[in-house]
Amino acid sequence: MRTILFGCVSVSALAFSSLSAPAFAQGSDVDTVAPQQTEDGTRSLNTVFVTARRREESAQDVPISITVLSEDDLLEQSVFNVKDLQSTAPNVYIGQGGASPGALAFGIRGQFQNDVLTTLDPSVGVYVDGVYWARSHGLNANLLDISRIEVLKGPQGTLFGRNTTGGAISITTGDPSYDGISGHAQARLGNYNERDVEFVGNFPLVNDTVALRLAGAFSKHDGYYDNTNFNTELGEENTSSFRAKLRVDPTDKLSVLLSYEYFDLDQAGALSNLEFALPFPAAPEIIAALSTGGCLQGFDPTCPAPFVPGSQTFGQYTNDGLYNSALNADDNQTVNTETISATMTYDLGFADLKYIGAYRSMESDTGRFDYDGTPFTILHPQQFAATDQRTHELQLNGQLSDGRVDYTLGAFYFEEEGVDGNDTTALPLLNPSNPTQTLGELEGESWAVFAQSSVKLTDALSATVGIRYSEDTKSLDLKSRSAGVCSLSVGEPPVRLSPTDDCIVSQSRTDDAVNYLLSLEYNWTSDFMTYVKTSKGYRAGGFNLRGTTPFTYGGFAPEEVIDYELGLKSQMFNNRFRLNAAAFYSDYTDIQRSVLVPNGVGGVATTTINAAAAEIYGMEIEATALITDELEINASVGITEAEYTEFTSQCPTPYPTTAVVPCVNGTFDRSAEKFERTPPFTAGVGITYSKQFSSGLLTLHSDYYYQDDIYDVGVTQTLTPDYVQYIRQEGYGLLNARVQYKFGDSGFSIAAYGKNLTDEEYTVFQLDLASAGLGYFMNNPGAPKTYGVEGRWEF
Repeated sequence: MRTILFGCVSVSALAFSSLSAPAFAQGSDVDTVAPQQTEDGTRSLNTVFVTARRREESAQDVPISITVLSEDDLLEQSVFNVKDLQSTAPNVYIGQGGASPGALAFGIRGQFQNDVLTTLDPSVGVYVDGVYWARSHGLNANLLDISRIEVLKGPQGTLFGRNTTGGAISITTGDPSYDGISGHAQARLGNYNERDVEFVGNFPLVNDTVALRLAGAFSKHDGYYDNTNFNTELGEENTSSFRAKLRVDPTDKLSVLLSYEYFDLDQAGALSNLEFALPFPAAPEIIAALSTGGCLQGFDPTCPAPFVPGSQTFGQYTNDGLYNSALNADDNQTVNTETISATMTYDLGFADLKYIGAYRSMESDTGRFDYDGTPFTILHPQQFAATDQRTHELQLNGQLSDGRVDYTLGAFYFEEEGVDGNDTTALPLLNPSNPTQTLGELEGESWAVFAQSSVKLTDALSATVGIRYSEDTKSLDLKSRSAGVCSLSVGEPPVRLSPTDDCIVSQSRTDDAVNYLLSLEYNWTSDFMTYVKTSKGYRAGGFNLRGTTPFTYGGFAPEEVIDYELGLKSQMFNNRFRLNAAAFYSDYTDIQRSVLVPNGVGGVATTTINAAAAEIYGMEIEATALITDELEINASVGITEAEYTEFTSQCPTPYPTTAVVPCVNGTFDRSAEKFERTPPFTAGVGITYSKQFSSGLLTLHSDYYYQDDIYDVGVTQTLTPDYVQYIRQEGYGLLNARVQYKFGDSGFSIAAYGKNLTDEEYTVFQLDLASAGLGYFMNNPGAPKTYGVEGRWEF
């Protein structure tokens, strides 16, 4: 069955998701009607029912920009993990979370947070079974027993609240059912020695009172990449997941759902490619150190002597093919998470009262990894983090005036504590300050109250009003040492803490915000609806973990976005053609951006401040068509134009002569830079052909996704424009296909699949370390062509 709602109506609809009830992310139900028949006996598009406004209705009738993928859709399109969702919705970017392959970074319509430090919050909220997951570590796991995935685009200011300026992704897993024993067993074999097994079982224990659902998965594959220095593989992955859900309905009015989830990742880390190196060394302090020593012999046995500044490079180690590098370190990255949640719903008669409480723990360690792509120790960091979060949410959902008014009242509480740190070695033969060690101990607390109501003004016209008040309090105890000596400074001008002092700086901040949503929806006919909406969202402020001076480790304020959108949803030709579209404009202020600042010891550092303002505008179009009863085609297009209206940074010293703008009064203008990891154009097309035979059902599916150019590390565009090519991933496309055969009513099916069938070479992360004084650019490659076979038994 195909059940994709092309919620291209994007942001607006998205914010509309906040329209009434606690939106899908708060646990709405979705039902998919099997292929329907029109009056003349031909097939029509499936109808997807949602209860995002606490009543069952067709998703086409709800002013929410939402793309819904059911379990069948995920199988049909070979969407094995969250990263694969990028190709299913326009204007969505999902990539590697900085140097942590175990984490994901999400971007929707230009709202993107590149780093996954716990002192920074994301701009796209991720919810699993209605629970907000503050940290994305572990989200790159294979999808296990998924009932549906919903992607909303645009600010989710009222019902979702903080950290959803870009949108929200809601993952709903399978719930226990009283409809008998059921489930499936699945095995997958593929190239790179892929071995995946999965089991899901549903077990009613007491008639209509108690049911249990168990799900488990184990996945392994060999490395995609080669370390030619050690003749080893990188990218090898071993994951395991387990989930147990217990449903108890002690009365007709009370329902309780308990859940436990465990995830473990063990991975031979990502491959670092040296993409380009400047004449070595680039940093003035390193030139001075080498000039006194004469030769680079201790660093590179092949170097000539004596040393001549600017004449030598380690560029000879630039990657020999995207999937091969000569590294002198093989790291092993681990991620472990546990999540426990309880959802209780009670029917009060006049309304439903719902409570969602959860605890989630996360531990992540990258190991010491090679960040330079050479057989020498130029930059070898290790990053680690561990957090515990607790959330509580209370919702009251009801109706008034014979159903003409829907309302949601609620309160939310979130608390988190943990540690985040790194241990970095850089040029140990030249740099006496090794290692650099940073440790942050953090605490966070957030609470909010919210209300939202949808009112049917006439039979065709409806209005929605929502408001939310949020308050965030954060604290950070920061420790930082270089070669065992405290490297933190305090005061103005900064003064280094003495060795006898405790090497710790404590900070705290409290921010609050009022977010809102206003919308109008008009149903011109039963198959054609338009809407207009405005909403406000905000992303919480935070602290810098990697700084050593008051300016570089200081806090930054929340960023805000006000969004305006026009959208439509339509069905035509006897429900055989569905077209959704949206145009949006966002006013983006107090943008949190990394900027260059003097580090106090003759060099530069990066720090996050509220440095910019911008305007973002664009559109989305999504369509699905039944060409014949057996052939279905879907297509989507996304356009995002993001332009800074203000963006300045302090000038580095010395100021590069290659800069395209002057240094004026100690600052330079960066407003012409491209947004990081924001493709201006995305497009996708999918074709599904199904043929019923007497022995079973044959399904053929193929899809193609294209993403335009994206950029990392924007400052390169302004200071060293000749090197922009090394922080730009040019536009590329990925071709996927799947063939599946279901053997009648037996429950057995077999399939063959292929992903990136043209073996497109692309990168998932790029970094400019020339601007940091190390003189090179590096990247991490994306996955090559993969393929395999799959067997499944549903019972």
